[in-house]
This record gives sequence, C-alpha cells and structure tokens, in this order.
Amino acid sequence: FASTVFKIIALTSLFCHSPNYIENAIYGRKWLNKLVLQLIESTRPIESSPQVQSIIKDQTQSLLTLFLKKETALSPSGSGATKAPSWEASQLTRVTKLIYELVDSFDALDDGLLSELSWLTPMLSKCMESSNETVRQNVHKLQQKMAKVTAPVEEVESTENSET
Repeated sequence: FASTVFKIIALTSLFCHSPNYIENAIYGRKWLNKLVLQLIESTRPIESSPQVQSIIKDQTQSLLTLFLKKETALSPSGSGATKAPSWEASQLTRVTKLIYELVDSFDALDDGLLSELSWLTPMLSKCMESSNETVRQNVHKLQQKMAKVTAPVEEVESTENSET
C-alpha cells in the first residue's frame, strides 16, 4: 500500500507545477474587470457609495495604466526592449485582450449607465496614444458613443443652471 501511495505522489508531482504568478495575476485581473462591470450594472454609479465609485475608477485606471506601461516597455521607442522575452510579449497580449473585453463591456452598457461614466473619458484618451490600432479603434468608438449619450445630459444640466 505504501509503495502505491508513493507512486501516486511521484506521478502527481510530475504534473503539478509551481504556480505561475503572471497567470494568476492575469486571471485575477479578469475577475476584477467582471467585478467592476457588476458594480456598475448592479448599482447606478451616481447612486453608489464613494467606496464603490473608488473601486470602479481605481481598477479601471489600473488596467489602462498597466496596458500602456506594458506596451511602452515593449515598443522600440520605449525602454529599448525591442527584443523582449516571449513571456513579456505574451503578457502584453493577455493584457490587451483584457482591454478589449473591458472596452467592449463598457460599449455594451445601457446608455443611461454609460452617461454616468464621464470620468472614463480622460482615462480612455490616454489609450488613443496606443500603438495597437484595434485598441485605438475600439476606444474611439466608445468615446463617440459616450459623447452622444452624455451630451444631452450636459445640455439639460446647463439649461437648468441658466434658468435658476
């Protein structure tokens, strides 16, 4: 019996690898994106607590900043890392996919919810400097949609303020 247990332990140790911290971080970031979207959809951002608003803004900013830093580090004009290790390029690819998912999720939001995310516009503007054309196109599309849904809100507010 003991020899069988040792064989099982030996076999499982062959297939078990130490945790890949980058994979875990990317996986965690994906769940944070889902949390941000659930917080936006479950409680209107304007009506939510300051802590919830802070989580939404901070986590969105964190992902956008991470993406831009990774991209800059791998660009020839960035830190000079033109021959980046494959794991760094892989990281950028995975973070870029997270950006696609986040921008697409924001784009899919109801116009009413999207109009409450005006703080997102300056964050997205930084992504327009990306060397990734798909990111720029998706961000531009989202910015145009946000401009359409927030313009009527801002016009109503300015009309109300001028009447008082």
